[in-house]
Amino acid sequence: GTPNVRTALLAHTGEAGFKIVNTFNKSVTRVSSHDWMRASHFCWVPPGQRYGDARRHIVSVFTGCIPVITIPDNHNTLEELLPWERFAVLVPPEQLPRLPQLLRSISPQRREEM
Repeated sequence: GTPNVRTALLAHTGEAGFKIVNTFNKSVTRVSSHDWMRASHFCWVPPGQRYGDARRHIVSVFTGCIPVITIPDNHNTLEELLPWERFAVLVPPEQLPRLPQLLRSISPQRREEM
């Protein structure tokens, strides 16, 4: 079956070069998500309901962070109008265990194009 997306993502906590904060853990010191997004190449966008929450996608783009989108059926918000594959990384849930390798394989030139 499809893995739980948040659980699969949290499995990468402690991975070199990754900043993952479990906001459900109340003992964790709060961080400014916008500051971290501005300082990051990639930002995971939680799926939200149905095809994702467009507010999450847009905030990532506006901060200059490439959205990493994990939606089980690969349908994205406004997909009829927006070519997501040009400026986002689409990762099927079953590929989340390989997320660090997938993101590291994207060249600086490709990141700049996105």
